[in-house]
Amino acid sequence: LAALVQCLVKALSDEIDHGTYQHDCHPMMVRLNKWRACRYGVGAELIDPLSFESRSVASIVGSLVAALRPVADELGCSAWLERVLAMAQGESWADRQLEVLEASGSPTQVVKHFSQLSRLAAAS
Repeated sequence: LAALVQCLVKALSDEIDHGTYQHDCHPMMVRLNKWRACRYGVGAELIDPLSFESRSVASIVGSLVAALRPVADELGCSAWLERVLAMAQGESWADRQLEVLEASGSPTQVVKHFSQLSRLAAAS
């Protein structure tokens, strides 16, 4: 995600330096998209501020990554930017937590399970 943000900032900064007008979104559209992203995660359908069409997070991220590849090459973070594609198309951590909750029936087991995963990751 850091690579995506870094590339976005660089690309937008370069556009501004070249005199490109930056389109402003209505605050309600921003709030709606934030709510949808919080509620549905990578499964969200967001409203495109230019076309006003609903698009999946995976579609939006795919377009962003495609547009930002030259910037990522310039910044040396291409491999990290490409990982964002898998993140947008994959299962979210919230989904994984819900699966453990459904299998165990216990919120305590969810915490234990992911705490153990965290410890294993830290040890390796």
